[in-house]
Amino acid sequence: MPYHRPLSVINSGHNRPAGRLIGRARQLAVLDDLVDGLFAGRPARVGISGAAGTGRTALLRRLLATARDRGAVAGLATCSPVEAGIPFSTASQLVAALHPPARFADLTTECFAGPCEGTVPLLCDVFAELAVDGPLVLAVDDLQWADAWSLRCFTAMAARPGPILLVAAAHGPLSHYLGDDAGPGTRHQLDLPPLTEADATALLRETPGEPGGAAFTAAVLSIAAGRPAVLRDIVARWTSGGHGPEPEQVPHLVRIGRAVTSARAARVRRGLPPDALALLRAMSVSTSDVVLAGRLAGLPESAVTGALEPLVASGLVAAGRPAEPHLAAEVLAELDADARGDLHRRAAELAHATGAGATVAADLLRAAPAVGEPWARTVLVEAAEQWFLQGRTSASADALRRALLEPLEPADRAALLLRLASMEVTQDPDAADGRLRRILAEPELSTLPAAVTAADLLLARGDVETTRRAVSELRGRAEAHARSGEPAPESSTMDTEIRDPARRAADDSSTVDSDLIALGRLAEEEAAVDPDMPVAPLRWPTRPGGPAEAGAEAWRLATRGEDRRRALDLAEQALIVREDAPLMPRIAACRALLCCDEPESAAEGLTAVAAAARRRDARTAAAQALLYRAVVDLRRNRPEDALHDLTAAGRELPVRSWHPALVPAYLAVEISAHLKLGRVERARRLAAEPLPRGGEHTAAPAFLLYARAELALAADEPEAALAAARECGRILRSRQWVNPMLAPWRTFAAFALRTLGDAAAASALVAEEQALAGHWGTVVAFDSLRERAVAELRRSVPAQRRPVEPVPEPVLPAGRRFEPRRPEVLSPAEQDVAALAARGLPNREIARELSIALRTVELRLTKVYRKLGLKGRSALTERWATWTLGD
Repeated sequence: MPYHRPLSVINSGHNRPAGRLIGRARQLAVLDDLVDGLFAGRPARVGISGAAGTGRTALLRRLLATARDRGAVAGLATCSPVEAGIPFSTASQLVAALHPPARFADLTTECFAGPCEGTVPLLCDVFAELAVDGPLVLAVDDLQWADAWSLRCFTAMAARPGPILLVAAAHGPLSHYLGDDAGPGTRHQLDLPPLTEADATALLRETPGEPGGAAFTAAVLSIAAGRPAVLRDIVARWTSGGHGPEPEQVPHLVRIGRAVTSARAARVRRGLPPDALALLRAMSVSTSDVVLAGRLAGLPESAVTGALEPLVASGLVAAGRPAEPHLAAEVLAELDADARGDLHRRAAELAHATGAGATVAADLLRAAPAVGEPWARTVLVEAAEQWFLQGRTSASADALRRALLEPLEPADRAALLLRLASMEVTQDPDAADGRLRRILAEPELSTLPAAVTAADLLLARGDVETTRRAVSELRGRAEAHARSGEPAPESSTMDTEIRDPARRAADDSSTVDSDLIALGRLAEEEAAVDPDMPVAPLRWPTRPGGPAEAGAEAWRLATRGEDRRRALDLAEQALIVREDAPLMPRIAACRALLCCDEPESAAEGLTAVAAAARRRDARTAAAQALLYRAVVDLRRNRPEDALHDLTAAGRELPVRSWHPALVPAYLAVEISAHLKLGRVERARRLAAEPLPRGGEHTAAPAFLLYARAELALAADEPEAALAAARECGRILRSRQWVNPMLAPWRTFAAFALRTLGDAAAASALVAEEQALAGHWGTVVAFDSLRERAVAELRRSVPAQRRPVEPVPEPVLPAGRRFEPRRPEVLSPAEQDVAALAARGLPNREIARELSIALRTVELRLTKVYRKLGLKGRSALTERWATWTLGD
C-alpha cells in the first residue's frame, strides 16, 4: 500500500512551542534520543509526568514538532474530564488527526459500527498501517482523563511491532494507565520537577510582557512555585490587562496568580475519581493525617493510598494537605451549604473522638451546624479561652458565638453572653450591648444573677436608657403579679421588696432584686429628662435594701445636696461589699464621697473598683472608674494625674468604643486638665471636636458645658462662658442636681456677669451657691474650690478684661439668709404634681403616676403657677430644685 503523507505531517509547523524550554535539558535530550531511535527502527513508549503547570504539554509538543520536522507521522489527542465516559473519545481524536476528513468518515463507519471489543483491534490496525512506510508518533496529553476503551487500544498498540513511539503526558507514570506488560521497544518515564529559582528567573526574563522589578519578580516566582506554565499564564494575564510596573500593583498581580492557579486546579478536580475527590474534600477541612482524612471521606483504609496518588501527582496535595490555602477554600466552596456544614460537623466529631485537642475540634465546629451534644459546648468554650489567652480575640469570640447555637441551660447561655460581650466591646460595642440586652429581655435569663451583671455593664458603658427601661419592665411585671394576687413566676422575685422586705435576707434571689433596683435608680438619675422621651419613674423602696442600693441612695442625696452625714454613711456601706457585687453603685458611692469632700476616700474606692473590674474583664466599668478617678485628680489639683488616668481609661476601653453618653464627660475632664496646665489651644481643639449622637439628653453634657465655660473665660469670651454656664445649670437643675460640689457653674457665670458689668446678677448667683453649699455642709471645702477656680481664671483672663472683684460677696437683706427649701405655700397634692412636672414628665404621665385624672393635673398645675408667681412649666423646672425664699 503506497505511503500517503498524513495531514499531521503537512501541517508540521502548527503547535510548535515558542522559545526554548528552560530547565528541561535532560528531558529534551532523552526525547531526542528516542526520536533518533525511532528512525533507526527502535520502537518505544515514554511517559511525561508531573504536577499541573510543570510544563508537560510544552515538552510533549516539542517532541511532536521535532518528529514531524524529521518526517515522522505524528498525531496528538488531548483528553478532557468531560469526555472520560465516552468510549474511544481519545482514540478517535488520533484517527481524526492522522487522516483527511473523508478518510476519517470512512474509518468511523468501519471501526465503530460494531461492539467495543471488536473496535480495539480494528483501531490498532488503522494505526499500524500508518507505520508501514515510516515512523509513527502517537501522543496523548492528560492521559489521566482518557476513556477506558482508548486506554485498552493504547495498551494493545504498545505490544505491536514496528517504528512506533507511544508518548503520553499525565499526572502519574505511564504504567499506572497502560500497565507494565512486556512489549517491543524501550520504556521511559520522565518526571518534571518544579524549576529551580534560577531557571524560573531566567524563564521570567525571556517571557514577553514580564512585569519587571524586584517586587514583581518575587511575587511571580512565589506564586508560580517553579511551574513554567503557571508563570507564563500569570504574565500573559498581566500583560493583557495593561498593568504598569508600579509597586502598588503587586497585590493585583497576586490576585491574578491566584486566579490562574485556581482555574488550573478546578480543571484538575473535574477529572478526579470519586474517591480522590472525597479525600481532597476531607483534607481541605482539617487534618494532615491521611488515614483520618480517609475515615472522614468514608473510604476504607485500603482505598486511601489509591485515592491519594492522583492528588499528589497532580499537585493538588502536598505534605498531606491542599497545596495552597485558597485552593482548600475553593474545594469546600463547591459544596452546598448543608453538605459543607455536615462535613465540618463530622470532622469535629472525629477530632474530638481522636483527642485532637479543643482548638482543633472548635475550629471545625465554627463552620458546622449545631451538634446537640454537651461535648461541643465544652470544646468551644475551652478553645475560646485558649485563643483569648493567645491574643486571638476574634477567633475566641467566634467560638463563643458558635457555642450559643448549642442547647444550653439558661445560666450557661447567660454566662456565654456575658463573656462574649466582654470580648466584643472593644471592636463592636453595639454587638456587645445587644448581648447584654438579650439577657435583660429574655424572661428565663432576666431573673438570674447574670441580669445584674448585664445591667451593670450596660450602665458602665453609658447606656442608661436601656438599663432604666429594662429594670422598669422587670419591676412592672412583678408589681402586676402583686396587684393581681397571682403568684409570680418561680424564677421571678422582683416584687419581694414590695411584699415582704424581711424575706430579702433569707432568699438568695433577693440580692438580684436589690442590685437591679440600685442599677435602675442610678440609670434614672443619669437618664434623659427630655419630654419627648418619657419613661414613668419607678417607685423605689424608701430605705436601701443592700449595699448596691446604699450606693445609689448616697449618690441621689449627694446630687440634691441633702443630708451629707447620711450620704457619707451610705457611701461607706456601699464600698464594703462582696467581690461579685455590681460595680456601678460602688462608682456612684465614690462620686458621692467626692461631693462630701472626701477625695482621698473617693480615689481609694475608685482604684479598688477598677481593680475588681479588671479581674472580671469588665472593661467598661474599669474605664468609667478611671474616668471618675481623673475627676478626683482635678479636684485635688493634679491635672497631670488626671490625664494619666484618662489615658489608662482609654487603654481599658478605646474611646471609639465608649457610649455617646460618656464621651462628653471624658472630654470635660481632658479640657479642664489642659486648662489647668496652661494649654489653652489644646483645650480649644478638644472643645471643638464633634460629639457622637446619642447622649444629648443625659447628664454628661452639663459637665462638658462647665468645661467649655471655663475655657471661654480663659479665652476672654465672657458671653460664651455665661451661655455655657447657664446651660450647664439648666441641665443639672432639670434633674434636681443642685449640689455646687458637682460643678460650681454659678462661680463661672458670676465671673462672666461681673466682667460684663452685671454685678447684681453675679451677687445673686454667688449667694445662691453659698446657700446650697451651706445647706449641704461643705462651705469650707467649697470656698477653697471656688477660690482655686477664681485664681486660675485671674491668671488666664487678660488684665484689661479682668473684674476687680471677679466673684462678689453675696448681697443679702439685713438679717436674712438664703435657705433652699420646697415652697410651703403649696398643698401636698400640689407639691407632688409640681415635683413631677419639674422633672420633665408630661401631664399624661403625671396623671398615670399619681393615679389621678388628666384634668386634675392641669388644674393643680394652674394653681402652682399662680401661687408661685411663675409663667409656666419652663420657669417651674428652672426654679423648683433651688427655690429660695428671702422672707
